Amino acid sequence: VFVQQGEFARGIEILQKAVELSGEDPVTLSALAHALALIGKTRETQKLVDDLHTTAKQSYVSAYHIAEVYLGLGNKDLAYKWLDQAYENRDVELVWLRVSPVFDSLRSECRFTDLIRAVSPALH
Repeated sequence: VFVQQGEFARGIEILQKAVELSGEDPVTLSALAHALALIGKTRETQKLVDDLHTTAKQSYVSAYHIAEVYLGLGNKDLAYKWLDQAYENRDVELVWLRVSPVFDSLRSECRFTDLIRAVSPALH
């Protein structure tokens, strides 16, 4: 919430503590990476993305959360690549796609609205 409100320092501080307490849970790690990306901490973000990819080789990491990080970095193409992967994987996290403020910058794009329709056809 603090990150979405622009209180990056406070949000990042809380996310860093959450990463520590969660044992570097991928969901929490991706939230921290997204926040760091938004304030231009590209090197730190890339390290966390690399960590997520390494973890994904050993255990499940949601493609949805990787998409969040790439969107934070401003790389829409990679964000869509990972969202498409999440769709192919039938990732349960996609239920948040319609409401997550992380994806607000994509809402007006046809590609995004097509994905929303594909994820939740009964809602249209």
